[in-house]
Amino acid sequence: MRISKKLYLLLVLGLLLAIAGVYYYSSKPSELNPISPADTDILFEKFSGGEGNCSPNSFCNYKETLYFSGELVKDSPAQEEYEGNNNKREIAKKQLTDEQMAAVKDQIKKSGIMEKSCISGDRVYDYFASYTLNFGGQSKKISFPNCEEELRGIEKLIF
Repeated sequence: MRISKKLYLLLVLGLLLAIAGVYYYSSKPSELNPISPADTDILFEKFSGGEGNCSPNSFCNYKETLYFSGELVKDSPAQEEYEGNNNKREIAKKQLTDEQMAAVKDQIKKSGIMEKSCISGDRVYDYFASYTLNFGGQSKKISFPNCEEELRGIEKLIF
């Protein structure tokens, strides 16, 4: 049995489209997952960066982590210029009060962010931010600009 060239090309094209579709949907930010043991202490984490936030011709990033204990840790580039290949970092710590933590948890619950679909095709190319929320026994990862309004409401209470 011989397969014509047209049929062969259609089969190859179909296979390539199927592979591209699987890749596209698997590369999207994940939704709800059970909390991993390594993340059980973290309530909210933001990892962000971009070209416009640092010295010329460089790309820098920031990491802000809020623990269930109320400890807030901000890891950011130091103000001094980079020396060689060693990135200087500044680590700042702050303790949120019980009232502040209750307000953050209440905002997460009220926003409904843990139940919302925070996936879209929108992309921003000169800035990135990825968020991890661990709340109610679930973990959720969100990429900027998805669920931006809900995240801003939470961030206002933290930072």
